[in-house]
Amino acid sequence: MDPLNLIARFLSVTSILILFSGLFISLKNKIKNYKTIFILFLFLSETIGFFCFFVGKQSLFIFSFSCLIHFLFLTFFYFKVFIIHNKITHLTIGVSLLQVIGYLLSKKYLLFFQPYDRAFFSFAIMLFSLTYFSFVLIGKIKYKKYYFLFNCSVLLFFSIDAFLSLGTEFLIQQKSLILVAWFWFFRALLLQYYYVNLIYLNYKKWKVN
Repeated sequence: MDPLNLIARFLSVTSILILFSGLFISLKNKIKNYKTIFILFLFLSETIGFFCFFVGKQSLFIFSFSCLIHFLFLTFFYFKVFIIHNKITHLTIGVSLLQVIGYLLSKKYLLFFQPYDRAFFSFAIMLFSLTYFSFVLIGKIKYKKYYFLFNCSVLLFFSIDAFLSLGTEFLIQQKSLILVAWFWFFRALLLQYYYVNLIYLNYKKWKVN
């Protein structure tokens, strides 16, 4: 097994362990407010992680389905926790939900996804994090360190995910396979960072509340 594949397997294991720790911490506390949604998200993400690890490969469908889960969860999360209501975010959610319905009603959804199908979801999530930062700057949201770290991790991870969803096919056609592999490696690292900050944010909220 080449070094990048070995590292990818290792990062898959760390993702599973991080998600499992989040589930363990969550289930130790009394379920309230939106915690049920958070636990369901962790469970689905954990299931996808186990599937990818034991099958040994990750299909475009799995990546797109994972991004769909993240989009639905983070849409609820941002509107519940950060209250980022404005015309732009409402329009983004409306268009995204139309896209979701279109996928569910099409035969293509049941067969495969093109790599760029998840791009809009990633851009929508990036918009949510940027809206948070703008709300902090104008004083509409109070600055909290764990909020800030979480939004940094969201912006970083979904930025590179959006780039890969649009650029991977082009890079492969240009036979830049090593470059693609390194981008996926950084995506995997940022995924760990995102999961850790998500779990930390929720832990802080439950502890405070």
